[in-house]
Amino acid sequence: MTISKTQKQRGRQPNGCPNQIDIYVGNRIKQKRKTLNLSQQQLARELHVSFQQLQKYESGQNRISASRLWDISQILGEPVNFFFKGIDKELAIQSPRFLQSDYPN
Repeated sequence: MTISKTQKQRGRQPNGCPNQIDIYVGNRIKQKRKTLNLSQQQLARELHVSFQQLQKYESGQNRISASRLWDISQILGEPVNFFFKGIDKELAIQSPRFLQSDYPN
């Protein structure tokens, strides 16, 4: 699989897979949504996005913008930092900032 420069710039892993932090945040969204007994359709409707887009957010396939994460936090009743709570050192080093050294300029 050839990784495009665009994929590298979007914070993906060097192999083209979604960044582990994006997956973690998506899982936290899914966890909270389920705790509140909200379906993906309901949350997607509140966010004014498609059901498929919400699926991509929750799986980490699509990254979530700061403004969208703010909206999600407001709808789910959690501060933004809730979605990052529990990230350990091993996961933190998966940040694009640390992975950037693996990418050619």
